[in-house]
Amino acid sequence: MPAHHLTPSEAQILFETHAFLLVSNLPARTQLLIDGHPTCYLTDASFQGIKLIPPGWHCISWCLPSRANVDADADTTGTATAGIDNAFGIRNVLLRRFAPGEVVVRHFDAALEQLVLPPLSSSSSSSSSSSSSHANATVPGSTAAPSTRTGPAQARRTKLRRRLPPPSSSSSSSPPERTPTVTSPEYLQTLDPHLLAYPHEALGNWHRATSWLSRDGGRIGGAVVARIVGLQPGTGDAVVDSMTTGPDDADAEDGLAARAKGGRRIWGKARPATSDVEDEVMQRFEVVPSDDEEKEDGAQQRKRKRDRSAHPADLSDDEDGDDGRTLRFTPLDLRRSWPPGSTGSTLTRWSQDKSYLLVETMRRCRVRAGVLPDPAGSNAGVVEQHSHDGDDDDDATMGALLCEFELCFHLFVHSHNHAALSQWTRLVSLFCHSSSILGASSGFDPHPSSIDAAQRASGGGDGNGVQSLVAVTVRPHVSFLRALTAQLELLPSSFWSDQSPGSGGGGGAKEEVELVKNLGTLRVHVARALVASSSRDPAGEEALIAAWRSLSHLVKRRFGWDLDSLLDEEREVEDDLYAELGDEAPVVVEL
Repeated sequence: MPAHHLTPSEAQILFETHAFLLVSNLPARTQLLIDGHPTCYLTDASFQGIKLIPPGWHCISWCLPSRANVDADADTTGTATAGIDNAFGIRNVLLRRFAPGEVVVRHFDAALEQLVLPPLSSSSSSSSSSSSSHANATVPGSTAAPSTRTGPAQARRTKLRRRLPPPSSSSSSSPPERTPTVTSPEYLQTLDPHLLAYPHEALGNWHRATSWLSRDGGRIGGAVVARIVGLQPGTGDAVVDSMTTGPDDADAEDGLAARAKGGRRIWGKARPATSDVEDEVMQRFEVVPSDDEEKEDGAQQRKRKRDRSAHPADLSDDEDGDDGRTLRFTPLDLRRSWPPGSTGSTLTRWSQDKSYLLVETMRRCRVRAGVLPDPAGSNAGVVEQHSHDGDDDDDATMGALLCEFELCFHLFVHSHNHAALSQWTRLVSLFCHSSSILGASSGFDPHPSSIDAAQRASGGGDGNGVQSLVAVTVRPHVSFLRALTAQLELLPSSFWSDQSPGSGGGGGAKEEVELVKNLGTLRVHVARALVASSSRDPAGEEALIAAWRSLSHLVKRRFGWDLDSLLDEEREVEDDLYAELGDEAPVVVEL
């Protein structure tokens, strides 16, 4: 409900149950986007924050204007106005799960260009009294005093939390990593004319687009956000900007390209050859570590080697407390989607059918998030068969992966982050090219007459060991289609057409073509699965059809994509032509 239509009693209820974000020292004409709402707000000098934020996950995107725009519009009046200005730089995102009645206070540090904790004020008048509903306030709101922090080097040295702390035995409802203080209602009332009301008309679409991040009180979603983005110490904020890199980008920047030498795979730059004279000169300036440092470094290296040898694919390339230089997405290589030790037709099958990689990625996400124990002891790639429907089963099986899928979308849409867009595209392609998990037939399946009755009765698969690796279930794809529909619902109809590959806006013609092609492939797999089905899960099949129709109707209405225009046979011919002539076409090598 819009704030200007509230009665005093309704406003009081929202005041006690909703959150506030107070921001001081933010430059005028800063561009604000809230939870994917289409309205873009431009602040003025009197802007003090956002009020009546519903509890849950929220994404506040802000972008500083150019100095020329600030000087030209210094006399702007009002709290915030709707509008869009193209003269902006790096886009920043504040992702946070707000608690009911929470008051979050941030100060814009011009040197760091970040929202940080404000310096403690000598005056305590703003925190002299408070109702019990504001016991979770972060810091007392005060003035726009200059920050006590120094320079951008401090930002690079900030150590992020990559894991949520263990749950406390106390009964406090205060979220972790937050300093509990109080803010008086009287102080908030004085700021009310300068606070932007949360656009509640955007809440419905936003809740659907963050349904997996919000499940189970945000337990799994919070762990995924902490692992991928990292939490700022003392605040619990997850902060990303347009320039935050992913693992692939970081390796490219550091020159860590892999190369083959002597039959081994070596990472890092090759050190140029030096003469004996140069080596002797360099040795004079070497810092020789003490015995204690050598022992400590050796112990740390041995421990890290043991950890990586245990589960090399489940660990990120840094530990808790890193500097937050990269987004730690789950490793996903679509070009190597077959099980270990595969050869011949088995390797060829799983290189085209990504079902095994999908199941393995779901397991890997669960382990990396730390929300469930590692089931890798036996049959790690098998999707558990459930005899009944239930949200708990879905959360345990695919919750972490779908949380990462939602997080990638919001990061690339709100911050124009290329690494998040790349991971989101990979996840879409992963689901769209996973056919066996749906029960769809493929060219590698033997003729039904060659499968004996004993195999059919025992559910032993198709004779190629498919069922022993991937159990048939439509739940992951139903949840994926629903999540994708909710995400695309947030985008304007011009999102893909207005963006260019070099603009950094996230969308573009190339991404649009790839997305439409992937969805066309998924349509073929869904149709094959329904034809091959023998009423294994009628309720699941109905949910799959409904989810596909909802997505198809949305993209037809919103973007003009007609996913159902081609027959399945025509789509298969297109896929075959792309396989022969596309980027991944086979190449004949002379031996």
